[in-house]
Amino acid sequence: FPSHDITALVSIVLLAPINRDNLGKDIIAVALYISNYTFAWWQNDYQNLEAQPSPFLHYWSLAVEEQFYLIWPIFILFLARRGINWVKNGVFVIFIASFLLSVIQTQISPIWAFYSLTTRAWQLAAGGLIIFISQDKLKHPGFTWLGLVAITSSTIFFNENTPYPGYQGLLPVLGAFLLIASIGSWPKSLIKVFNNKTAQRLGDISYPLYLWHWPILVLPSVWLGKSLTIFQTVLCLLTTLIFAHLTSKYIEQPFRYKKFSTNFIYKGLIGVTASSVGLGILINLNSSNII
Repeated sequence: FPSHDITALVSIVLLAPINRDNLGKDIIAVALYISNYTFAWWQNDYQNLEAQPSPFLHYWSLAVEEQFYLIWPIFILFLARRGINWVKNGVFVIFIASFLLSVIQTQISPIWAFYSLTTRAWQLAAGGLIIFISQDKLKHPGFTWLGLVAITSSTIFFNENTPYPGYQGLLPVLGAFLLIASIGSWPKSLIKVFNNKTAQRLGDISYPLYLWHWPILVLPSVWLGKSLTIFQTVLCLLTTLIFAHLTSKYIEQPFRYKKFSTNFIYKGLIGVTASSVGLGILINLNSSNII
């Protein structure tokens, strides 16, 4: 993806030579979708960024998703051969087991709980449980407002000192669960808020927004050697919006609707992954010689 390569090239210019070996390792980990575990191993997290945060730190969540989506279909297909009740019970078991592990792991080793697939699977499995709930049971605006309150409360009261995910993670997940499950009975006032053009457009470009926001906020701060001012932060956010719009319009949407053969997709995937790994190795090997 362009954001990955552009971030790497800009980082080479802005980061100090002594830190470019970590840059190379980060690129390799991101390309192989294992960055969640490598960041946990290297103790690189949002609460312990010190002076040199990785411009690729936000890719950890994409790694978790990719690992989940590789395993989940196999798991569902295995259960589906035994009937729908097996699927429902299996998803519920994953939800409960992963949640309990998350609670325990958050107390023992918070950083591994934050990054691991096993302690995050319950949040993804929660979405799978929605399909097994009758919409009639949630046809009440009260569920919608309860979900909105849960998410809003998480935004207000959670901070860098909140152990997460653990049992605290249940609040925003429950909120999202209720909002999605009760979408057919949302109050008109809430529908107007989320159906306005601005909200819809932000939803359309949410993926490139996520890809661009972190490096655009981090790299200028690294280059300046200090935290961004309010004006600089706003400028970075506006730049993120522009980059996300251009990425969505000229890359994401054209590729989304263009028909490619399965063979081409596999070859492209292998080629892009290999080139990114090669770039990471090259940066890592030459980090001490780049000036």
